[in-house]
Amino acid sequence: MKFSPAERLIVVMLAEVLEKVGGHSEIDPSFVKSAALSNNEWAITWDHGWLSEDSCDPSVVKETTDIMNAWLRIERSVDGLSKSERGALIADVGDESWIKFDGFDGNNDDHYGVATFIVEEMNRFGEFKGRSLNSHSSASIDRHRETLRRLRGIGHHDLLSVDDLKKIFKQP
Repeated sequence: MKFSPAERLIVVMLAEVLEKVGGHSEIDPSFVKSAALSNNEWAITWDHGWLSEDSCDPSVVKETTDIMNAWLRIERSVDGLSKSERGALIADVGDESWIKFDGFDGNNDDHYGVATFIVEEMNRFGEFKGRSLNSHSSASIDRHRETLRRLRGIGHHDLLSVDDLKKIFKQP
């Protein structure tokens, strides 16, 4: 963000009005005024990332929804297994956490913001509502991409069998 002289004047004047009026705001008018007056507009964007002109890459949105759709299919399939089938799957996978969607890395992955917005604001993928979508792992996106690749190799029938699920989660 870089202000023209006219924009700088407008920003400073608006910040002064907000300082006088008071009230609750997401943006601190004193901070904005200080950044504008010192030619440090970058600090406003840094402090309020949502002001960035960068929009999310549409390919990230598509990949996010593809991954979330894949996990819906996987979780529905796991939920449809008998106790013995589920036990066999977990024994083969080694850890039950591997058969549940754990989200994306909230610190380093744009998929996290997309997924959170889709679930919380757009009310899509209701099965994931109320869950933490932050995996806290930068490795999660690579794992989700591999899961998606393996799932695509299995085909498009509705529910997955235990053998299909084992192929998806089989460790190399």
